[in-house]
Amino acid sequence: MNSSRPALAASGETIHLKADHLEYQQDEDIFIAEGSVGIRQGRSRIETDSLRLDNTIGKLYAIGNVRFTDGENLADAIEAEFDINTRLGVLHHGRLFIQSDNYYLRGTRIERSALDRYELHDGSFTACKCEKNPDWKIRTQHLRISLEEYVVAKNVIFYAKNVPFFYLPYLIYPVKTKRQTGLLVPGAGYSSRYGFRYRQDFFWAIAPDKDATFSLEHKGSKGDGLAIEYRYLQSRKSNGTLNANYFRDRENDIARWEIQYNLQHRFTNRIEAKLDARYVNQANHFQDLSDQTSERALKEVESNFVLAYRGDDSYAYLLGRYTQNLTTSRNNTTLQRLPEIGYTLNEHRLGDAPIFLHFESTAVNFWRKSGLSAKRLDVYPKISIPISFPYAGTLTPWTGFRETWYSRGRLKDHAISHEIVPSGIKLENLFYRHGKALTHLISSGIFYEYIEVENKGDIPKFDDIDSISSRNSVTVSIIQRLLTTNGGGRLEEKGSLRLTETYRFDTARANIPDPRPYSDLRGELMVNPFPSISLSFDSFYNLYHSRLTSLNSDLQFKLRPYMNLTLGQRSTRAGSRPQKGDLFNPLYLGNTEDIPSDISFWTGSLLLRSPWGFGAGNRTYFDADAKELVEIDYEVFYEAECWGVVLTFLDFKDRDEFTFSFTLKGLGKMKSRLFNNIFTTNTGT
Repeated sequence: MNSSRPALAASGETIHLKADHLEYQQDEDIFIAEGSVGIRQGRSRIETDSLRLDNTIGKLYAIGNVRFTDGENLADAIEAEFDINTRLGVLHHGRLFIQSDNYYLRGTRIERSALDRYELHDGSFTACKCEKNPDWKIRTQHLRISLEEYVVAKNVIFYAKNVPFFYLPYLIYPVKTKRQTGLLVPGAGYSSRYGFRYRQDFFWAIAPDKDATFSLEHKGSKGDGLAIEYRYLQSRKSNGTLNANYFRDRENDIARWEIQYNLQHRFTNRIEAKLDARYVNQANHFQDLSDQTSERALKEVESNFVLAYRGDDSYAYLLGRYTQNLTTSRNNTTLQRLPEIGYTLNEHRLGDAPIFLHFESTAVNFWRKSGLSAKRLDVYPKISIPISFPYAGTLTPWTGFRETWYSRGRLKDHAISHEIVPSGIKLENLFYRHGKALTHLISSGIFYEYIEVENKGDIPKFDDIDSISSRNSVTVSIIQRLLTTNGGGRLEEKGSLRLTETYRFDTARANIPDPRPYSDLRGELMVNPFPSISLSFDSFYNLYHSRLTSLNSDLQFKLRPYMNLTLGQRSTRAGSRPQKGDLFNPLYLGNTEDIPSDISFWTGSLLLRSPWGFGAGNRTYFDADAKELVEIDYEVFYEAECWGVVLTFLDFKDRDEFTFSFTLKGLGKMKSRLFNNIFTTNTGT
């Protein structure tokens, strides 16, 4: 059973909660979860046996086999308390690993009292690489660690391995990370098309709250470049990064440059501003210069400014978005949102009645230099009444009213509007059966929706709101899950199968030749027989032609830490294909999109590591239609305790690139974006 609901979080990110059994107490806005509980908020993950989330005040209580990660720091505990607003909390009988500084803490109580401050009660602390048998550690009655400042501890006993040898009643120990201005380790390489490559970075420790990295790169006959990356941290509430790259392209006799600026400022726990601006002066900038496949495939880059307010059950924002189209040399016809204002009220209960109000509204100024520009106001209130029936599940009828106004039409220069009165009913249920070896869960949903849209041909088409069409349909979805109990008594999912189908009554009743009311049948299969193997399929099957129209599959095999193998396949036939969900129902398959030609390609990657520090990796992209390899990447590396070396070979269609990188750990955390390895090998600078 899965549930997702916005909570009062400082990051402004939605909280997703799943569990074998999930109960929601509407009057108090409290979630109670039992069995294989998983909660996700941004990069943060929590797994536990049971959980209680008070969504009103943002307090989370986890009991039993608690495991927490925020992308870097890892924690295990018997019990834990977290505040989802402040990201602070307490671990009881737990262990914490602060990855950024390689600190290990164990104790009966570990408290994160501030984002950069931890307090330890009756436990141990070490900064050694090996936590299980460190060269040294201290045991203490109470310890306070402030990152970039000091460790302060009382009643300290020093241990060499496991032998106590010294006692201090009080200890103050500096834990500041010393940053030094100077040259970083260079990188070198060779291109079959351009010749010798060389990169040199210079790190400047400007002040405790700001620094910069300057990078010079020579790409043989292609040209020379300069990059500057400036970082600052004004306070715990404000930080930013500025990247500026300039490259003199001698091959094409042009100057290429890129600028990127990221800013985040939190005014209060409810109000936050973010800026992510990026611009390149040449549309083929990444295709010509980047060694990263993800950048070379970019079709556009976006610049966004967001000022957001998050209430207890509401969200408001001001957005400015500028999009740069990289498929054309001119950006005159690209649609921009300058600005957009939005407000959302999430499932607000009206008094003591079992009636919930959901409200959405946006006001957007769509603008471009050449082509149709207009202003649009969209308002959408919705009422729902969930009714629970024993053994039958939850029946929720709903209805709403959507009014959309435009400052002008698509063809005529006068205001135009249209109204929609969508309504529907959904029935959801969960069945489960426990066996000796397996737990079988079946979750089903039936979603009926009726939408009548007046056909006004002059309505502009900017996004999904403008493309809403009439609908009289029912969508049926059923998912089966198989779970087993591992050695620790926790449930693990071994497989799942979801089938989804949409039937359109309006199409069946239409006076057209060969009506086809059934959508393609969507099947989603996941098999995870062993912790090291996972296999997934996502397919569409056309009931009228009795054939697959789309098949995506992924295989992953992990033998940690020695091997990681992934294989991916994507195949789609040309023609009309269902879209996955829409504004009213994420499972709806009645809308279609035209695929102009067949799509078929394979991707694969293999990473091998040895116990002695040696490793190798390969990544391949194969176009099955053209029957050609688009790109092959190779990497060989060696990792020692404090240093490493990486050799990378990139086989592009138009050239080959060979690069050599020698790294030393402990010289800092800064790394130029001009040079990247194809795999993350723990050899960071």
